Amino acid sequence: MNKEEIIEILKNLSDDEMQIVREHVVNRFSDIISEMAFDRKTVIKKIEGLERPINLHLIKVIRYKDELNFEKHLKDIKKWIEEIQELDVGKKDKKLPEREYFKLLFTSRFSDEHNSKYILKLEKGVLSEYSNLPKLRDEKETISLIYKIEKELAKRLSEDNAYDIISYIKDLLKG
Repeated sequence: MNKEEIIEILKNLSDDEMQIVREHVVNRFSDIISEMAFDRKTVIKKIEGLERPINLHLIKVIRYKDELNFEKHLKDIKKWIEEIQELDVGKKDKKLPEREYFKLLFTSRFSDEHNSKYILKLEKGVLSEYSNLPKLRDEKETISLIYKIEKELAKRLSEDNAYDIISYIKDLLKG
C-alpha cells in the first residue's frame, strides 16, 4: 500500500475509528521511542563525558572536609550516575559489562603509577579552591575509597541497579 492509498482510507474512517487509529499510532510511536538504545560507541562517549565530574566530586567528598557542599556534591554525583544508568546499549535494558564501567570510570584516570599524581595535579588546578579546606584523607586513602566506590558502582550499573549508590558512599565514608 502506498502513501496515497493510506491517506484515502484514513479520510473515509468515522470519528470513532480515527480515534482508535490515533491511539494505536501514539502507542506504537511510544513503544519505538522507549525501545531506542544507543550504540556502544555513543554510550562510551557519554560515560567518558561524565567520568571527570564524577571523579572530581568523589575526590571533594572523600578527601576534604566541606560541610557546606557535601550534600550538593553527592546530589551532583547521583544525577550523573542516573544519567549513566539510563543508557542502554544496543537494545532496551542492555548494559555494559561491569569491567567496562570500571575501566571507563576508574582506570582511565587512576592507573597504579599515576594515582597520587592525578589528585595532586587536580589540587593545583581545578581543585585549587579546596587547598584551604582541612584534608580528611591522604591521596592513597582517597584513591582506595574511590576504587571501592567505583568497583561497587560498576557492578551496580551492569546490573541496572545503581540508583542507591549514594547510601553506599555515605556508609563507606562513615566507617
